[in-house]
Amino acid sequence: MPPKIFFLFTFPCLVATGCFAPARISHAPGIGNSGIPLAPGAEQVKLTRNAGEVANCKAVGNLSNVNGGNVTDAGQRIAKNQAIGLGGNTILDTSTAFEESQGTVEGVVYRCN
Repeated sequence: MPPKIFFLFTFPCLVATGCFAPARISHAPGIGNSGIPLAPGAEQVKLTRNAGEVANCKAVGNLSNVNGGNVTDAGQRIAKNQAIGLGGNTILDTSTAFEESQGTVEGVVYRCN
């Protein structure tokens, strides 16, 4: 019988200490394939690449190298959670195609009315 191989995926937790926590794979409401839950209100955070959509909005912070551990969904979920923490509701995504494929989100967080 061939050996069984198990994979454990880890993602940075949202604690400033840089700890790591195992991710659950789940399809429960509010949790994507990455296993990272969204903060209250984060589902309404809009991701855009169109700078015109934030022309009349107020910049409230930057997202730099928000990494979801090679899982695109994870990076986006972490970015949306951070946007809520900054008081924003829209992210202007400036990630390159390579960064995006690696689960990394870069951009500017805006508060739009």
